Amino acid sequence: MDKKELLDRARDPDLISGIYNYCDRWCERCPFTSRCLNFAMEKDQKRKADGADEDNEQFWNQIQGSFDIALSLLADLAEEYGIDLDAVEIEEDAAPDNREHILSAMAGQYIKSAKKWFDLNRVPIAEAVEKENSHLKIVRAEAEEGLIPLAEAIEVIDYYKYFIDAKLDRALRGKDEEARDDFNDLPKDSDGSAKIALIAMDRSISAWGVVASRLPDHKAAAAEIIGRLKRIRDITEREFPAARAFVRPGFDEI
Repeated sequence: MDKKELLDRARDPDLISGIYNYCDRWCERCPFTSRCLNFAMEKDQKRKADGADEDNEQFWNQIQGSFDIALSLLADLAEEYGIDLDAVEIEEDAAPDNREHILSAMAGQYIKSAKKWFDLNRVPIAEAVEKENSHLKIVRAEAEEGLIPLAEAIEVIDYYKYFIDAKLDRALRGKDEEARDDFNDLPKDSDGSAKIALIAMDRSISAWGVVASRLPDHKAAAAEIIGRLKRIRDITEREFPAARAFVRPGFDEI
């Protein structure tokens, strides 16, 4: 792509200016690829954007629909196993020093717990995915409405487990920098970064709910991880009270 072509594309009125600044970089799952300059500039994409946006929007709507189910499951299991959902526990080897925010420590701890859970349950996960895939092949013509395949829920968890930590780190560093300057009532980059981290947490909680419901023998451990994520989310919302209201270009605009 030469300079003229780049400028011509940038002037395209169908593109949303700055939409890529507060996205999750998961182009394959994005409902706005056809309106993103970054995506248009990629030469090695594995698929075309045409016709994919509507399917991706439907996918995320289905994932979001699992959120309440995940929290309901968490509440039931918390009562059953005596889990304190409001407790904030930091493992000794993950305790933050004076330079590290508690959110950074908790996000790192979440990564470890998620990886450990999947390492311990590789066999039942693989068996459940294979069984589900075999079933879906039989009923592929009319799959159950709203069904999120277990493999896709795992994909969501895997994609976001490092992303959450990275975006929280950017939000916290941005907040420190903004505190040294006078931003008044201008939209803050830290809030935008915190918002996409919160969205990633919401989607991960929903996906963990799918995993817990498909692997009932392991739902207690999954629910504990959901609780960990919920605590990180709650602290993030307190640390960045304006994050949810941050308007991301394209995504949050009508």
